[in-house]
Amino acid sequence: LRWSVSGRGSFLRLRLEALLNDLPSYAMYIALGFSNDQHMGDDTVLECLYNGIDEGRAYLSYNDGTYNARLYEATAILIVNSSFVVNDGTFTCLLDVNFKQLNLLSTEDKSRIHNILVHPYYLQFVRGSIDQYCKSYVKKMHSLSDGSLYPWTTETAINMPRNKDGKYENIENAQQVKWFSRRITYAMVTLHAILMIWSWWFFLSNAILISRYFKTFWPTVEIDHRPIWFQLHRGGALISIMLQTVAIFLIIIQSRFQLYLWCTRQCTIQHCMKPTHTWAGLNAYILAVMQTVIALNQFKWKFIKRFYFRWFHRFVAIVAFVAASSGILSATTLNKTGLIQNYGKWPILLVGLYLCTFSVVLFGFSFLDAYHAKKIAEKNEVGQKECIGQDNSSININSACNNFICCLLYHYSYGPYQLYQETLIISCAFIAIMLSYQWYQVNE
Repeated sequence: LRWSVSGRGSFLRLRLEALLNDLPSYAMYIALGFSNDQHMGDDTVLECLYNGIDEGRAYLSYNDGTYNARLYEATAILIVNSSFVVNDGTFTCLLDVNFKQLNLLSTEDKSRIHNILVHPYYLQFVRGSIDQYCKSYVKKMHSLSDGSLYPWTTETAINMPRNKDGKYENIENAQQVKWFSRRITYAMVTLHAILMIWSWWFFLSNAILISRYFKTFWPTVEIDHRPIWFQLHRGGALISIMLQTVAIFLIIIQSRFQLYLWCTRQCTIQHCMKPTHTWAGLNAYILAVMQTVIALNQFKWKFIKRFYFRWFHRFVAIVAFVAASSGILSATTLNKTGLIQNYGKWPILLVGLYLCTFSVVLFGFSFLDAYHAKKIAEKNEVGQKECIGQDNSSININSACNNFICCLLYHYSYGPYQLYQETLIISCAFIAIMLSYQWYQVNE
C-alpha cells in the first residue's frame, strides 16, 4: 500500500498491490477502508477488483460494519483514473482520486464519503474473492480465519497528507486486530449460541410448560416437601439464568465490550438484524433476571398480592420468551454465525418450525388440562353446573359435560388470564414465519 498527495492536499494517488497465490482463484479484490477506529463501521472504502482473466475495475463503497454498499455515482465523479497490472502472481491497482469534486456528490453520498485527506483515519486493508461468473463483480466475504487473508489495520490513525510534495510514503505498522485468536473467538460465539438456545428453548420453555400445566397433572407428587412441578419449574429457570449470564459474558468479551444497538446509515431488513439481535437478547435477559428476583422474594414482599404476582409473572415470562425467540431468529442472518452462507434458509425455517411446534405443544397441554378439568367436574356436581353455566337446570349435566368443547370453554372462563399465553405464543410463531418470508423475499 503506497500513496502520494498533491494538488494542495486534494488529489490522492494510491497504489494497492497484493499477492494472488494464496487466494482460491485469481478472481479477487483488494480494498482499503478508512475508519475512525480499528473496527468496521461507517467506513469509506476504495476497492479494486480483478476478474481473473483480463479486466479490472475500481469502485468507491461504504461499509456500515455489517454490509458493504457500492457507490456508483461517487465512483464516477471522484475516481478520475484507474489502471491495473497482473504480473507474476501479483495484482497491482493504481488509482487517482480527486477530492475537490466532493461537492458534486448527492447528499446521501456525501454522508458516506469521508474526506480522507483532511482528518487522520485508521487504514484497513483486505483481500478476498469475487464471483467470477457474475458480470457485476460481486465481492464475497473476506476470510474470518487467522492467516494472511484476514483483514489488516494500522496500529494508529494515519494522516494521509503528511507529505504533500508528491512523494510516496510507506506505512509498515499494520497488524491483524484481535483480542483473542480467531479460533477462540469462534468458540466463544458458538458457545454463546448453544447456551442461549438451551437456556431458552429447553430449560425455560419447559419451565413455562411445567408451571402452566403440571400442577394439575402432578398435584400430590413432591420432592423435598415441595410440589415436583414447582421444583422443576424453579430449577429450570435458575439453570437458564446461569447459562444466559455465561453466554452474555462470553459475547461481550468477544466483541471487546462493543454493543451494536443501532443501525448505521443503512437500515434495510438485513442491516437491522444486528441491533435487533442485541436489543432482543438484552431485553430477554433483563426480564428473565427480573422474573427470578421477584419470584424468589415474593413471599418476603407481602405487599405483592398473589393474584397480581401470577398475572405479572406469567406475562413477563412470555414477553421474555418472545424476545429471546426474536433474538435467535435475527441471529441466523448475522454474518458472524455463517449459518445463511453455509446452510441457506434452513436455519430460519428451523426457528419457525420450533416456534410452531412449541405452540402446538402448548395447545396440546391446554386440551389435556381441559380434559382433566372435565373429569373433575364429572365427580363434582357443583363443578358440573359451573361447566354448563346453569344451576337447577333440567338439562342432563353429565351429557352436557361430555361435550369436550364446553369444558374447554369452561377451562378458559374459569381462568381467562391463561388464554393470553397461547395467544402470545401463536403471535410469536406468526411473527417468525412472516420474518422468514420477508427475509426470503428480500434475499431473492
